[in-house]
Amino acid sequence: MTPERLDWHLENWQRYCKAGEDLQLGYPSKSLVMLSGGASCAEEFDIMCEEVDIHCAEKMDAIIDSLSKPQQTAINHVWLQVSHHYPTQELDYVEAIERLHLLVIKRKLT
Repeated sequence: MTPERLDWHLENWQRYCKAGEDLQLGYPSKSLVMLSGGASCAEEFDIMCEEVDIHCAEKMDAIIDSLSKPQQTAINHVWLQVSHHYPTQELDYVEAIERLHLLVIKRKLT
């Protein structure tokens, strides 16, 4: 996995976390094929892409939750701006990114 792809997953996770209650989770109540009369269109494709993005964000959230607390705090500080800065935060962030890279590959989130 490239560093750019890991950044994409982190940016996707960031959007997911900041969306909060506005985010529609899960599948639509009706089949996309039935909604479109059997024809594919851009709106249905966008819905499917959004569902995949949400799934990836949920997996990334679980992976981040598996990190050590200092690493979680460092990730949250950089990507969500939700924690205070502390002396070893830069080192914890570097370690967190290295660990995330390995876990993302292990859990096949590519």
